[in-house]
Formats: sequence, structure tokens, C-alpha cells
Amino acid sequence: MRVGIDLSVLRQRRTGIGNYAFHLSESFKNLNTEHKLILLPGPKGTIPFWSKHIGYARDIRRQGIDVLHGPANVLPLFYKGPSVITLHDLAIYKHPEWFPSGQWLATKVVVPASIKKASKIIVPSLATKKDLMELFAVPAEKIAVIPHGVEERFFKSDLRTANSDWENPARQSPVGSRYILFVGTLEPRKNLQRVIEAYRGLSDEIKKKYELWVAGGRGWGNPLSKPPHKPTPKAGTLSGDPGKGEGIKWLDYVSDEDLPGLYQNSSLFVYPSLYEGFGLPVLEAMAAGCPVVTSRQIAQNIEYRMSDMDNSIFHILYSVDPHSTEQIRIGMVEVLANPKLALKMSGQGVVLARHFTWSETARRTVEVYEMQV
Repeated sequence: MRVGIDLSVLRQRRTGIGNYAFHLSESFKNLNTEHKLILLPGPKGTIPFWSKHIGYARDIRRQGIDVLHGPANVLPLFYKGPSVITLHDLAIYKHPEWFPSGQWLATKVVVPASIKKASKIIVPSLATKKDLMELFAVPAEKIAVIPHGVEERFFKSDLRTANSDWENPARQSPVGSRYILFVGTLEPRKNLQRVIEAYRGLSDEIKKKYELWVAGGRGWGNPLSKPPHKPTPKAGTLSGDPGKGEGIKWLDYVSDEDLPGLYQNSSLFVYPSLYEGFGLPVLEAMAAGCPVVTSRQIAQNIEYRMSDMDNSIFHILYSVDPHSTEQIRIGMVEVLANPKLALKMSGQGVVLARHFTWSETARRTVEVYEMQV
């Protein structure tokens, strides 16, 4: 069987979906399989809409593909044949106010057509499966739940940079600084405004001990607003620097190479996103031995793989209502003021993160391919 993997998403700077496509394709290389997995890089340069959906579809057919996998939510409109898509989340359909305008063609045409056309749809969580069934009336048997994985380099014992000479000019602090960490593309649904408000509400004693470090490239709109809101006219803007002089450091985009050390050296990871199809940064932090405060929805996404563990997810993560600044603040205080709790969360988090591997994600994905021919 010849399987084509559309990797055109990798022509952009890698973030969530791009990381999924990259790590999945890399893990395929280590699988012992008789199938031919063909990595399709896509057209060079910026991809005009019709080049993607007509010319690229034609090029794919010339490869003699038996099954095509679109790992970034869509398939070329004019591709015909057995196909699989990975649909990461449906947030734009549930909360369109969180997203910039100008995505009509994708949301109204390309994604719905891809959902209808695909022979099988892979989703990372039961929550996304439920959304897909409710919003698009997709039958359960057409959906496969396959969680994302965590790279080995994130795990505490494997970190080359931990507690050594990891340095990033954006940090502007000596290695060993104590800090609370937020990682994510800066956009409204990541809930950064409430994280900052919760940090400001901490006691002076705690804020003297711990800075808040915000790592992430700028997405769209004003990430320092609370949805629902009206998008700001200029995408990717911040309203000044509200953290200046308040123990808040803006690190901007942090490379994949530097992320493990950033997690490893942090005292607490805070990620109360309003909606996620999965929530991979939470698992990466747990793998690095960092205690986590996150939203209940993300905790439930991760709980899917805990059937063989004794503990509840709510004993490993501190989960909160992401709409409550006070709950986020209390979560920070509970973990930072209780070293025994933080240590317990750290150890159990590493154990749980070990349940999520890219090799397992790749193996189960190949099983999906095999069912399509």
C-alpha cells in the first residue's frame, strides 16, 4: 500500500498542527511496516488556493497513492480516492468570535468538504469526536480517537539542557530563576489575560519569588482580551506591555530546541486555555516534571489514556474553570505554597506523560490507513 502524507503545512513556522505533522511523519520512519509511506512536501513557496486544490491534487494522483492523509484538517478539494484527515479541533465552529475574519472559504467550504470526503477522520480527543458528531452529524464509526504524543527529549531524565547552560536572550534572567510559565500562540482563546490577572492577584511574597514568563509567537487579535470580544483591527498586536515592571517577561516565540529546558526549569506551568482539541503543551510540561494548572476540558482530554492508572487525572493536574480568574490564582497558590503537592504532581505527571508516545500515535495511524483499502 502506498500512503501519501500531505506535509504542505510544514512550509510555515511550526506550531501546534505543524508539530503534529512533523512528529507523525518522523515517527513513521521508525515503524516496521511493509507499506510505502510517501511524504509529500507540497508546492514550494506560498501556496495559492487553487494551486493547492487543483494542481497539488493532480501531482498527488501522479504518485500512485492508495490512501492520502491530510494531517492539517483538510484535503485538496479535487482529490478523489481513499483518504484520511486529522481534525484537530472545531473551535472555530463553536466560537467563531475567537478567530479572525476572512476564513469563510476554509470554514464554509474546504473543511466541510474534507469531512464529507474523508474515508476516516482522526481526532486527538473524545471532546473533538463529540463535537464532530454534533456539528457535522458524522457517524461514530467514521471517527478514530488517536491522541498526540510527547517527544522523548521533553522527559526530565532526557533533557540535555536542564539546570545547565540553557540560555535565551529573551529571558534576560540568569539560569535558575524561579518562574511560572505560560506557553502558547498569543491569541484570545489561550486566556492569557486571566493568567496575568491571576498572577497580579498573588501575594507580594509569592511575586517576589516567582516571575511570570510568557512564551509564544503572536497570533491574531488582542491576546490580552477576554473572549467574546471584537477582533482588533491589526492582527498580532498587544495593547502596550501590561507586564512591564510587574515581574512579567515576554519571551516571544521559543524554538523547539529550547522548549524542554524552559519547561524543566519552571516551577509551575499555567495553561487555562478556553478550548483545546487536545492540549499538548500540558503533556510536554508534565514530561519535564513541571506541575501544571490547566482547564478542566484539557484535563478530561488527557484522562482518555488513564484506564490503567490508579490515580484520577484530578490528582495529577490542578484543574480549574478557565473563566474564573480566582480559580486560576488559587491553583497557582496551592501548588507554589505546597512543595509536597508540587513534588507529587511532578512525579505522577511524568508517569502519565509516558503513556503518550509518537510511536504509538504513528502505529495506530497506520492501522487506520490499512482499513481504507
